[in-house]
Amino acid sequence: MKNSNNPIAALILGAAFLFCLTACSKAVVSGTVEGAPDTRLVASRLVSNRYESIDTLTTDALGAFKFRVDVAAGDPEFVYLQKDGRNIASYLLFPGDRVKTNVSADGVVTVTGSDDSALMNEIDRDYAAFVKSMEASPSAKTYVDYYRSRVSYIFNHLTSLTCIPVLYQRASETLPVFAQTTDALHFKSVSDTLSALYPKSRFVKALRSDAAARMNAFRIEAQFSSATPVSFPEIELPDTKGNMRKVSDVAAKVKILYFWMAANAVCNNYNTQTLMSAYNSLSGKDVEVYAVSLDPDKTLWASYVAAQNLPWINVNDVTSVDSRFASVYNVQNLPAVYLLSEDGIKVLGTPDAGTIVKEVRKLL
Repeated sequence: MKNSNNPIAALILGAAFLFCLTACSKAVVSGTVEGAPDTRLVASRLVSNRYESIDTLTTDALGAFKFRVDVAAGDPEFVYLQKDGRNIASYLLFPGDRVKTNVSADGVVTVTGSDDSALMNEIDRDYAAFVKSMEASPSAKTYVDYYRSRVSYIFNHLTSLTCIPVLYQRASETLPVFAQTTDALHFKSVSDTLSALYPKSRFVKALRSDAAARMNAFRIEAQFSSATPVSFPEIELPDTKGNMRKVSDVAAKVKILYFWMAANAVCNNYNTQTLMSAYNSLSGKDVEVYAVSLDPDKTLWASYVAAQNLPWINVNDVTSVDSRFASVYNVQNLPAVYLLSEDGIKVLGTPDAGTIVKEVRKLL
């Protein structure tokens, strides 16, 4: 008699299957912290850029401990064992992992059962030594040597998720280890490789987004460095038709550079009552407006441009408050008006129409 025709057997098989699904989604970590009997430990997982407690445990008389972590398929977890608010062991856990740990009395961590978790603790050891060295006697050589060692680590472990914490290490509160704009290439290399291997990982998704932003900044800097010298920083952004427009290509002796947001009512009022009035007064002169919207919503911006019938060059920077161009021009408030000419940049702030016309005519 076949089991497939037996409802009891089918029920047992189904229960076993569900049990397997549940059991296989858990990783189990056990081990010993030497010299720490009856000690409170906390197991935490990394969530975005903070720790989230998943278990609080107490070691036995020998310092032994054990805890379990739910791990979703395709989305491994970064988990940390903490004592007195300090990490004493680190793990990269996959479904079904069985990891054994020994933390010696002097803090040396030995991990078996998971190569990735062993790598995590190797990374921690190297990083702790670097930070200690920088605190004792900071030097450019120490920093450069460590940076090169981390680049080497990434090249040798490109398929490992352990590259992610390496990319975000810091030499100090204000100095990331990967601090150069060109390091965007390392972020992209890791992101591209891990995206193919772990498309469901929330850490990889976050890395991919960050890598894209870093590559954009890298390309902009490269454009600035290779651009023909002008008396003002270059801006190149898409207009309402998606065509890239450079401020340096605007065929006018005086360019009115204007930063605004369609989502800002004050800016919209300034468009129609102040800037439009000045623009009409300067009609026929060698003048053009290059208006940079800092709206993250391109559709909203385009609809306001059309509704207000804005006749000048309109471009959009979806990076909004993080706009590199707004930073280069030191935009503090919106709306903001600048005059660009062969003499350089003249900052007007938020002038009335008469002031704009007067200052433009001086340059003409």
